[in-house]
Amino acid sequence: MYAQKEPTGRGAYAALIILLTFAAPLGVVVAAGQPPAACDGGVTRDASGDRSVMAATPLNSTVGAPPRTYETETIAGYLVTAPNGNRLWTKIIQPRHDLYAGQRFPAIVVVPGGLSPGEEGDLHLAADGFVEFHFNAEGRGVTHPSEGVEDRNGFVHQDDLRAVIEFADSRPNVQADNLGVLTGSYGITMGAGCLGRYPLLPVKYLIDREGPSDNFVTSYEPWALDDDPGNDRHVFAHNVFGHWSLCRDSSPANEAWWSQREATRYIGNMRCRYLRLQAEWDHAQPPNADWPGFDFWPCDDDCSCWYPCKHAIDLVNLATLGRSPWTRVNGPELGNAPDTLYDHDHPPVWYTGRLVNHPYAETDAIREMAAMPPLTPPGDLDGDDDIDLADLALLLAAYFTCDGEADYNPEADLDDSGCVDLADVSILLAGYGFAG
Repeated sequence: MYAQKEPTGRGAYAALIILLTFAAPLGVVVAAGQPPAACDGGVTRDASGDRSVMAATPLNSTVGAPPRTYETETIAGYLVTAPNGNRLWTKIIQPRHDLYAGQRFPAIVVVPGGLSPGEEGDLHLAADGFVEFHFNAEGRGVTHPSEGVEDRNGFVHQDDLRAVIEFADSRPNVQADNLGVLTGSYGITMGAGCLGRYPLLPVKYLIDREGPSDNFVTSYEPWALDDDPGNDRHVFAHNVFGHWSLCRDSSPANEAWWSQREATRYIGNMRCRYLRLQAEWDHAQPPNADWPGFDFWPCDDDCSCWYPCKHAIDLVNLATLGRSPWTRVNGPELGNAPDTLYDHDHPPVWYTGRLVNHPYAETDAIREMAAMPPLTPPGDLDGDDDIDLADLALLLAAYFTCDGEADYNPEADLDDSGCVDLADVSILLAGYGFAG
């Protein structure tokens, strides 16, 4: 953590003045609850929306799974508006509001893999007491296409996810401080991009299901490292994305396009917990049962490096070294310690075979993460798991400074604006008094 200054008596006095001055005006922020709403949060459905009610459908038991006791309902329609004004088709699967009015539940926002829409998504967790949010990003959808054009998980789609997260957080039946994001495969590009660009979003955790790390992996370049052209897949990737990897096209235009679409660029700035689900045979990358001999390490450059599950290790290491307060690979039963760095010679324990052979890993991970305690709100500058006068004094020591100036403290720049100002004071005061 950034080396902090010790608060002086003068600084502590100034902190008290700031607290007394701003706490009352910011009371709405400090005590912010979720707005009262009608049965469905006051959402108006258009003709393309639908609402259905179903009884809970029993599934096979899972590790530590609670009893399936809730009857569920589905609310669907163009419920979310993206920042650019386009309407996003969104589906909510939740415990029936008429039967469980006043209750709040943990929530999960799902980002599907590839360029897939979310309209068919269903984790079957609503009957266990979760609220699920599935959506079609702009330009996606078969039966219920969202407005806009396909962005291939760039900034436009990341802003779509932000809008869905904020919508989910506003729902009257969603628990405060217990909202997660689940990404499948290429969905990590949207998930990490969104949560890294907007680290103050109210997201408790991100679960990443075997997502690619960067343009090299997304473009299936590891498959081209061996001597068998029969398994090369980079042409297929180019047909999907319309761009070659930077190893094949290093032009400024291609660099600019990929700069929005690499999880490695943003995952270190996320402030939520990060859990990577990874099997030894990735669903998209080598090695696998047909081509097991993919280990190109050590290597001369980034265009010739690969070893089993390198993309998982790269992302976990970046999150661990970054702002994430907690990271881990796979479920607790495999024994991987949290907040651990890995490399070629010291990998974590992967799920055996393929992830599809572990059908409950995903839902068990969601239950585990939802059961964890809330995150410390932004503002714990001295790292003692609370937000108090000492933290406010540290922020004031950097008050009215900007990046590059002598007293600037990036930890006090809570909104990543490049300057420590009143907005950062407001953010800290919103969590003032928190004690972990």
